[in-house]
Amino acid sequence: MSMSNLNIPNAVLETWSAQVTTAELTWVLPDGCQDLIWCGSAQGVGEWFVTDLADSAYAVQCNPSDYFIGFRCKPGVRFATETLLQAMQHCHLDDTSKILSYLEECTSINQDVIDALIVLAKTSSVADSARLLGISERSLERHLQRHTDRSPCYWRNLARVRRAGAELAHTTSLSTLAANHGYADQSHMNRAFKQWFGHSPNVLRNDPKLLAALSISGY
Repeated sequence: MSMSNLNIPNAVLETWSAQVTTAELTWVLPDGCQDLIWCGSAQGVGEWFVTDLADSAYAVQCNPSDYFIGFRCKPGVRFATETLLQAMQHCHLDDTSKILSYLEECTSINQDVIDALIVLAKTSSVADSARLLGISERSLERHLQRHTDRSPCYWRNLARVRRAGAELAHTTSLSTLAANHGYADQSHMNRAFKQWFGHSPNVLRNDPKLLAALSISGY
């Protein structure tokens, strides 16, 4: 599937593909994104699905010869999931332009949501975010719950733990890492890592695959 010379929908953050060669259990870490994914064989037999917005890490059993093609959408994008998947049933895997067209038609972006997520990722509290956005905390809560099914705290905490996770490979002191990202102490950060990523910082830092998963594009 080639994406060259095609108009990628605004909702799409990136496209990706993966070929599985050996049976393995792969951990998927929360990234604030939902993906449209095709899973099947290299011969084109498979099915489409849309991932849920993850609240914690989960494991996926991958088998030899499994082939994945994914369209990772930006944080805050809304899917008309049922309509999209129904359309994809009649779409050949090689018809990239049609796939992208359906994805364009069945996703939407609310600019106020995008603005709120940008601010939440950069501020130290939901109250600060609401103040910078010029709205009340309650209004921010209602707005994000309506459009993303997640609270402002979800987005702020996810952004923080992902930033800390992305620096694991380059920081020797976990206490310094915790302080740099606003955690009360190292134990506080450790609990956040286990809650979101299912593993402690030390386990993540010593597992190349998990470490790579922490640096993928997302929120």
